[in-house]
Amino acid sequence: MPSRDPKKQGNDEDFVPATQYPNIIKATKVPELPKDQSPPQFNPLQINNDSPHGKPNLPINFKDSDAFELFQLFFTNDLIDLLIYYTNTNAAKAMEKAPLQKSARIKRWKDTSRKKMYAYFGVLIYIGLHKEPAIVDYWKEGSIYTPKHPIRQYISRNRFQAIDLYLYYEDPSQSATFTTPFKRIWNVSKSLQKVCRRYYTPRTHLAINKSIKRFTGQAKEIVNIPSEPTPEGFKMWILANEGYVLN
Repeated sequence: MPSRDPKKQGNDEDFVPATQYPNIIKATKVPELPKDQSPPQFNPLQINNDSPHGKPNLPINFKDSDAFELFQLFFTNDLIDLLIYYTNTNAAKAMEKAPLQKSARIKRWKDTSRKKMYAYFGVLIYIGLHKEPAIVDYWKEGSIYTPKHPIRQYISRNRFQAIDLYLYYEDPSQSATFTTPFKRIWNVSKSLQKVCRRYYTPRTHLAINKSIKRFTGQAKEIVNIPSEPTPEGFKMWILANEGYVLN
């Protein structure tokens, strides 16, 4: 079996290269094969399960057609308020740094609110669904050739970029203790994993596989696997059931 192209292997330390077999030049004798015989009878394992598929455990009278209510199951007001506190604290910490240029955007910073934070995450989801060449295109007036995006009425471009710049998921005062990028979102990640398990009951169709979360910044933990749908980012192992991430 020929080996894979080294350029497509990337820097994934878990990658197992294909076995390279030596070229056989001399003619060799084909070994004798065992006599034909029927395979043993297969007895499948019987599992008493009322349903082989997982099912959601949504609150009573929950409107699953309301996307915002569904989002709030995972990003609760308490979690959003915590992110607001961390983000405002991080922005205040940035303003203490000297000297700042007169045109520095941080000088125009205003503490964010729950409304703006929800709008920020809504724009992130919208951007993931509707691709544009540049971030500024989402706030253009629109024309007969380009759409007029509805996000303009919820948050301005400058406000979105300011929140994106100073958004923090942990206490900024502890930033010196973060040895890896994962430490910066550890508590938020644990909170979301707990909620994911609370609102879903898995069944037998479980899978453990790697998932690459796109990230193009600077970090030694980044992997680059060109053969993957998302070739560059952070690699993590997930436990999933029929497309739903449990852990």
